[in-house]
Amino acid sequence: MQHKYALYAWFIVAIGMLVSVHYYAKWSDNIIGGGDSWGYYLYLPALFIHGDLDNLKTSLETRKSYHPGYYTTDVNPLGVDEVHHVGNGKQVNKYTCGIAIIETPLFFIAHGIAKITGRKADGYSWIYIYMMTLSSPLFVLWSLLYLRRFLLNFFKEHITAIILLILGLGTNLYYFSVHNNAMSHSYLFGLYCFLLYHTYRYHQTGRTRNAVPIGLVAGLITLIRPTEIICLLIPILYGIDSLKAAKEKWAFIMRHKKSNVLAIGTYILMGVPQLIYWKYTAGEFLYYSYGEEGFDFAHPQIIKGIFGYRNGWLAYTPLMYLALAGIPLLFLKNKRDFLLPVLTFLPLHIWVTYSWWCWYYVNGFGSRPMVQSYALLSIPLGWFLVLLFKRHWSAVLAVVISCLLIFLNLFQTYKFDLGVLWSEDANKAYYFSTFFKTKIEMKDLVTYDSGIAQPNPNELKKIKPLGQLTFEDSLDVHVLPTPPHDGFAFRLNAGVQYTPAIHLPVKEYGITGGQWLRASVKCMKKYQQNALYKNSMIVVHMERDGINYYWKDVRLDNKPGNTKPHLWGGQPDIWDEVVFWYKVPNRVKATDYVKVYCWNFGSPEIFVDDLTLELWEHK
Repeated sequence: MQHKYALYAWFIVAIGMLVSVHYYAKWSDNIIGGGDSWGYYLYLPALFIHGDLDNLKTSLETRKSYHPGYYTTDVNPLGVDEVHHVGNGKQVNKYTCGIAIIETPLFFIAHGIAKITGRKADGYSWIYIYMMTLSSPLFVLWSLLYLRRFLLNFFKEHITAIILLILGLGTNLYYFSVHNNAMSHSYLFGLYCFLLYHTYRYHQTGRTRNAVPIGLVAGLITLIRPTEIICLLIPILYGIDSLKAAKEKWAFIMRHKKSNVLAIGTYILMGVPQLIYWKYTAGEFLYYSYGEEGFDFAHPQIIKGIFGYRNGWLAYTPLMYLALAGIPLLFLKNKRDFLLPVLTFLPLHIWVTYSWWCWYYVNGFGSRPMVQSYALLSIPLGWFLVLLFKRHWSAVLAVVISCLLIFLNLFQTYKFDLGVLWSEDANKAYYFSTFFKTKIEMKDLVTYDSGIAQPNPNELKKIKPLGQLTFEDSLDVHVLPTPPHDGFAFRLNAGVQYTPAIHLPVKEYGITGGQWLRASVKCMKKYQQNALYKNSMIVVHMERDGINYYWKDVRLDNKPGNTKPHLWGGQPDIWDEVVFWYKVPNRVKATDYVKVYCWNFGSPEIFVDDLTLELWEHK
């Protein structure tokens, strides 16, 4: 009796995802909360319930009735970023309709249940959100069944089982299937699984019933994310590993002209709904809905995007190192069918992905655009596992490493849910300072902001004070008395963004590389400000010939009253001291200056006092 190890692995992944989605998923935030997720879903209630696809007014008002606090922008008459005003009262959805097409079946199920049970059939009541939350994990699990059938053509059951466990539980595919599951990437992963399966089956059988799904799936992939048009490289280059193979591929294409024409026609047909929508709303068949956002193909941030800790790919999904290690094995005989697809698709995908202006892609755990590549990378991953399983000791090592990194991925997803891990603006120092933690300390918040691992003060000794600004000169119109705080404080707001600075020559004060500067300031914010990107900050940097270098800053708004530290903490009307340890860089020169000041980057209003700088060194 053949053991169905891969099927058992799929059940483990299924149980893990479906159970976890009830604990991790952000539920209404995923759909109603705005951003990409709402933009994808917006087509369905606008088209089938509210009938306002051209102006979206009723759709937005309905959404606001469930979450009124999310809307603060004024980019258009609707006050949201996800749509663009194009005149005549018309609004164009920033996002394409591909995800909405996939979500349609569950949307109609939800709509039917709402009608039958008497719930609000408005597209945003609980039953719609529940169904949309289940949409991503169900779609991924369905696609993993296809991936299993595809992989079993090349690998044995136990290898296929490990691949499914690695992809389903050991990568950020898990996060985008369970936690932030209304984004496009888990759906794209699933579509790539279907594309691989039908590409292989078509080349084995030559049947039209396998060719048409290639066009349908590739068309849907391109519709969801137009840059993914490179998905066409997979069926086009499949099986080509030599000039002879290229000639055989061309002969295959010629023998199956009808099937190929139908596939191409299906591919084009998938884009028609979007073209019609753009013409209906914007007056153009082709409309660039991302405004000033774009690509810089000449300066892609590939190293940061792959290896960095600001949403870097491999930093948060290290199991994919195994897949990359398997790519050279594709050059071996009998393993070359997907050699050209991998060698062309992956570099192009990486180049395009990290040429985007926001190369670190907010609203994610690790590099989210790489998730869809995992289907194709399952092939070199499998061959590398086959190599490891040729020796008992390396097989054991592979299993142990896979288990440890799967646990790491699940643990880090849990930390993400707690707010301890926030990868989109993190750094290496913070990642390792909180590696084993599920609770953070104030010094971890400072590490997160500055990228400098904060030292243990008990291991340092104070050399001397360098300077202090007490702001006690009440003649300055910007210095106001602020009870219950003693004396005067400096008020920072939109009109006055900077405090005076402590500006000192390095040589005169005996500052050398490797020493520590202790910068501190007392502060009190007047209004709640949870947006990390708008926090005021204390800034320390070195200056050479009037040019700043080695700039480091620490946020202020989330520190006062943050008794159980988390990234979005802090309370208004509470005075607290923020302490920042800044390590003097070794490249410092005697002619340099050090500069310390506070900067209101976007806070409505904050008061600061007793800005202080001291020099310390190791005992």
